[in-house]
Amino acid sequence: QGVRCAAVTNAPRANAELMLGAIGAVAGKESLSFFSPLIIGDECSHAKPHPEPYLAAMRLLGVEAENCLAFEDSPSGAAAAVAAGTQTVGITSTQTAEKLEEAGCSIAIRDFEDPGLAALLRDTWTL
Repeated sequence: QGVRCAAVTNAPRANAELMLGAIGAVAGKESLSFFSPLIIGDECSHAKPHPEPYLAAMRLLGVEAENCLAFEDSPSGAAAAVAAGTQTVGITSTQTAEKLEEAGCSIAIRDFEDPGLAALLRDTWTL
């Protein structure tokens, strides 16, 4: 649908590529990768919770923060995305909704089938 996606993580590159490969994205092969670019925090001047990894992703995608939506499962990641100016959705896989919202998430969802996400997308974005 024309939506470009970057992966921004503090995980080591080998772990990130393994996980992306496990979900069907072929990391490192841009023509086949769903997530391109792959931004590794330790490869930036500052890692999360600093906004630099998200700012790097936006530069490489050629997009402004107001046209981005970040999904985060940690308070430090959420803080980075929010500091970069992106609207941020918290995923409650490892943290409570309260902790993610305290870090600046607009909403917190259980998973990508959560009705709250559909409502946010419908109300905010034209896809």
